[in-house]
Amino acid sequence: MNNAITQENPYASPDHSETNTPDERYQPKIFSLNGRIGRLRYFAYSWLYNVLSMVVIGILVAIFLPALTEGDPEAPSGTMLAVMALLYLPIFFCFIVAARRRLHDLNSNGWLSLLVLVPLVNFFFAIYLLVWPGTSEANDYGLRPTSNPVLLILLGLLGPIMVIGILAAVAIPAYQDFLEQSQQTSLQTP
Repeated sequence: MNNAITQENPYASPDHSETNTPDERYQPKIFSLNGRIGRLRYFAYSWLYNVLSMVVIGILVAIFLPALTEGDPEAPSGTMLAVMALLYLPIFFCFIVAARRRLHDLNSNGWLSLLVLVPLVNFFFAIYLLVWPGTSEANDYGLRPTSNPVLLILLGLLGPIMVIGILAAVAIPAYQDFLEQSQQTSLQTP
């Protein structure tokens, strides 16, 4: 006699099947609105969104700036400010979606992604999203993402290298000018 008793979850839905194993993962898509992304993907996607949007906005501003300044390039017109605000809306949307997907990895509600719009809070919120590890298993928002490919790791490393390079390109000449001015000032004073 086979008296094997099967253990079933009494709270599972009727069409529930336990096909998910702890090792299952899914491949996240870069422009997806749903799913989970880890810290490196969040950082890399944010850099990619930022670089792409700045290139597009830079080109559009270079083309339309003369028409929108109404003759005085120093004083922006109301039309120019409205156009710039409209150009930044897709950028905010991309960052909110990336933050939402990162929050899903942390097993948190996606509505918290609106904290990116709150000044000063958004700084600490971004640090939280970049530092805090996600859940290591499937959570309420889906399976764990696959391991990061080499291209994504390189993209994630490119961001800090670009920031350090830009800061060095600006800071080193400014410091050299400061040294020259201070030496000239010290020579002029008796």
